[in-house]
Amino acid sequence: MGSLGFWRRAQENPGWIAVIEADGTRHTAGDLLARVNQITGGLASTRPAARRWHAAVLPKWRGPA
Repeated sequence: MGSLGFWRRAQENPGWIAVIEADGTRHTAGDLLARVNQITGGLASTRPAARRWHAAVLPKWRGPA
């Protein structure tokens, strides 16, 4: 898929199923992309120092981002 492949593909066709959980719950690429953008937007708003890394531990359940 190349650089930024998931993001590009999710924007072009947000309806494809990107994740299927063990219980059968399906999540579309558009939904996943929106949730990732919420998380990265939150991290960006903290205005980290240049060339610093962030790490996050997120739950394995689907809930409000």
